Amino acid sequence: MRVALLSPKGPLYRSRGGIFKKSLRYQPLTLTTLAALGPPELDIDFALHDEGIGDVPLDLAADIVGLTVITGSSNRAYELSRHFRSRGITTVLGGPHVTLLPEEAAQH
Repeated sequence: MRVALLSPKGPLYRSRGGIFKKSLRYQPLTLTTLAALGPPELDIDFALHDEGIGDVPLDLAADIVGLTVITGSSNRAYELSRHFRSRGITTVLGGPHVTLLPEEAAQH
């Protein structure tokens, strides 16, 4: 199983601007912790992408895409989620800022 874990860019954490420059960035522990907790018997191939460092490849091959979401990165997270869902890839959003998309909220 191929699982891609993504940390979307926000206004403060960008590789080409914002208050934190590329040299001061580090990958959030959320993604590495989740990858470390994957049960070995599931044989999961994890790929971690932090947009604070570089772009997320929109053509990545994954069975599941997980995104960690804070308020500042929520719009980008929703954008990435829509993209990967349109490709038929299951997406899961988690983190301190997780809400339903407007079209999903209307269904509940």
